[in-house]
Amino acid sequence: MTDAEVRASGRTDVEALEEVLAEVTRDTAASVGALYLTDPDEDVLWLALVSGGTSHLLDPWVRVPLDSPFPVAQALRENTMVWVPDQQDMARRYPVLGMVMPYDAMLAAVPVHGEEAWGVLALLLPTNDEGALGPEEAQALRAGCRRAARVLDERRASGAAPVRAGDRPRVVTPLPREDPPAPFVARAAYDLVQRLPIGFCTLDRDGRVTYVNPTAEQMLEIDADAVLGQRPQAVLPWLGDPVFESHYRAAVVTRRTVGFTRPSPEGHSLAFMLFAHENGVGIRITDAGVNQALSDVMPVRHPRASDIQPAALYHLTHVAALLAEATSTLDIVRLVREQVTPAFGPDSFVLAQASEGRLTVLGSGGLDEARDALHEGMPQAVVGPAAEALADHRQRFHTALEEPAERTPSSRPARDPMTAWAVLPLITDSREVGCLVLGYRELRPFPVAERTLLTSLAGVIGLALDRTLTTDTEHRLALDLQSVLLPRRLPVVPGLALAARYLPTTRGSGVGGDFYDVIHQEDDVGAAVAVGDVQGHDTEAAALMGQVRTAVRAIAGAPPGEVLGRTNRLLLTLDAERFTSCLYAHIDPVAHQVRLANAGHVPPLLRRPDGRTGAVDVPPGLVLGIDGGFAYSTTTLDFPAGSVLALYTDGLVEKPDTMIDDSVGDLARTLAEADVTDLDAAAETLLRHAYDSGPRYDDIALLLIRAEDRPTARPGAAGVRRTP
Repeated sequence: MTDAEVRASGRTDVEALEEVLAEVTRDTAASVGALYLTDPDEDVLWLALVSGGTSHLLDPWVRVPLDSPFPVAQALRENTMVWVPDQQDMARRYPVLGMVMPYDAMLAAVPVHGEEAWGVLALLLPTNDEGALGPEEAQALRAGCRRAARVLDERRASGAAPVRAGDRPRVVTPLPREDPPAPFVARAAYDLVQRLPIGFCTLDRDGRVTYVNPTAEQMLEIDADAVLGQRPQAVLPWLGDPVFESHYRAAVVTRRTVGFTRPSPEGHSLAFMLFAHENGVGIRITDAGVNQALSDVMPVRHPRASDIQPAALYHLTHVAALLAEATSTLDIVRLVREQVTPAFGPDSFVLAQASEGRLTVLGSGGLDEARDALHEGMPQAVVGPAAEALADHRQRFHTALEEPAERTPSSRPARDPMTAWAVLPLITDSREVGCLVLGYRELRPFPVAERTLLTSLAGVIGLALDRTLTTDTEHRLALDLQSVLLPRRLPVVPGLALAARYLPTTRGSGVGGDFYDVIHQEDDVGAAVAVGDVQGHDTEAAALMGQVRTAVRAIAGAPPGEVLGRTNRLLLTLDAERFTSCLYAHIDPVAHQVRLANAGHVPPLLRRPDGRTGAVDVPPGLVLGIDGGFAYSTTTLDFPAGSVLALYTDGLVEKPDTMIDDSVGDLARTLAEADVTDLDAAAETLLRHAYDSGPRYDDIALLLIRAEDRPTARPGAAGVRRTP
């Protein structure tokens, strides 16, 4: 139907889009057609219309974020057609999609782009020998996208509101590719099927029963009238496992005959053959013994033990969920060793990173030759199949893998060859991240279903490894940056003994903005000390920490409240959009006094010479970086010989399900019981208490200062330790 005919018919815009999708699905012989539209309020594509197949087939993708790694989102972002020619290419490029829909099919996603980007028209098609759309099918798809764009352009021009998402996508009835039979032909076919000694039933696109012949009623022991409109799994509980649903969907998507055998509760083994067509699925039911003779003259795909089974998909989903939580390459290696090896059966594995033309082994396991399969640090050109797989982004499956002699370095030790290998490139966004090599002792044919499963596995590992490699790089960079910015050693301050500790978090990039400093000039009596915490755990936090520490050093010598006030105003000029807490103090060992100012930091602890210990009551003030006009007050307290002042960041006291005041109180009691004659030992005691009392997810900076009997040039314990 042309656009003019649509308008003349009085159809609504949505009905016109339904007509477009139905015609495109018919003219391309697609198993499933789908129209996604953009949302005016969110950065998502929502599934508006679906034609062919079960309406629940696309349930995981009813809403697709525009920045997600899915074909429809990519087609819209890049304003180009996305074509996936087969199941293995799907698993390689879109591992999550390949994992949830492991069927041998082609996929096309084409943007619907008129006066603006309206959405995407997507098709699932049975595979063909060419792995491509024919000229007529391609033309029908492009024409359908143009027609859909015109409908949506005209809707906007008319001032109508955008088409809004519904609770469920609208199901479009597919158009028949052939004219319906004459009534007398249909009657003859019905009479024949009714009399055949073979069971037949039909299901609609949603998998609901529409017809059952008498033989099927007897074989399944059901009443046809009672089961119409229901799904077979609901009527026959012994068909209720995920295997039947998987076979049904495979038949719908691939349009191939699918066969499988199931024992009934009465002990009979029944053979089912599924035949998909535009309007649903026909099922032939026979005794398993009779089925073999019929199969000899009818092409059928029987699931094999090596086909993807629900248990295997569960393992893959489980591994993908664990990989999503991995925070380092060590986590990835551990998951490959502990999860992939037991679930997918390799006897050995090698996980390698690709960088600057070389492969570097990150981890290996299994037989001794696993590590030898890839030579650490060697150019990709000499590691054979792994280099080839990375070069063309295609997996390699080998039996009795042998490398040409000219590729093998003479220094390479002899090894017993594995019988079978899977060489899986780890690719993200067309970029080589690394390679996973799985070795098997026994001969392994690697059927298509298993290759798809392993390719999907490589896809999710590649995504996780790319993320953790970036995190590891940021971690090392931030560690180096923070190591430069923190003091390498504490100064010698007459009359004071000093000890410091810094421990980065083990989560995320592993470092952040915690800092400490001791500032002492040769002609100064006493020293200024500071402990602070910049918001965040990344290189930006570490860099800002360096700026704050530098500012405090530059202003040190002024009254503590003024130091924080000027630092606060400077921080606002940096426009960092991050907050910083800071505790600054000047310690005078001659006058035995400490003057303190606080910008939103946890309170310091003071242990008096008689052992009494508690938090110092210092007005907290605002954190730095909020209000440039805020005035910070200065607090003065006595600091007689034998007193110990503890400055620290909140990582030392914060723990889940515990009030901060309670944690500070616990820390004060630990300090009261510690041996403060050795500040290094006392610092270790406080850290040990923190980690013994619960998990810690933040950096820790700790600075201990003890007042000596009299100010002398003798240095105190000047311990500075950083624990990675």
